[in-house]
Amino acid sequence: MKKILYIVFTALLLAGCDEFIMDIPHTAPYARTGDVLELDGLSVTLSGSFGNMETEYGVLCFYVSEYEDFSTCFEYMIDIRDYEALDSGKITAVFDDLMPNRTYYYKFGVVHGTLENGVIYYISRAEVWGDVKTFETEKVIPRISRIICA
Repeated sequence: MKKILYIVFTALLLAGCDEFIMDIPHTAPYARTGDVLELDGLSVTLSGSFGNMETEYGVLCFYVSEYEDFSTCFEYMIDIRDYEALDSGKITAVFDDLMPNRTYYYKFGVVHGTLENGVIYYISRAEVWGDVKTFETEKVIPRISRIICA
């Protein structure tokens, strides 16, 4: 008798769970690292795209670094609550003052948290990152402005 009750109870429980699972949206947030839109001397304009942001909390992040592990990097971060073009799913960022003749790595991602005074406060440890891509800054040859003969 106990076995029959156990089987019936388990079947009812699983039937209820199946209904619950069907209500969960099956679209996960995504982030895609875009292309270099413009490379002008020592400045670069990068693009990214994102979607399925079903939360009001999130931080859009670009990282640019000379190191593939991003141990030190330039950051561009914006809280989605402050991002006016959220519905477009596209973002661009400009990085200036880069060093000449260098290879830089960059990536774009979305972090589940809020941004306050340049610090990300995580709501959960959920992060979605696009691929790591590279670009190279131009070689800069110094211009001779004058020659002094002594």
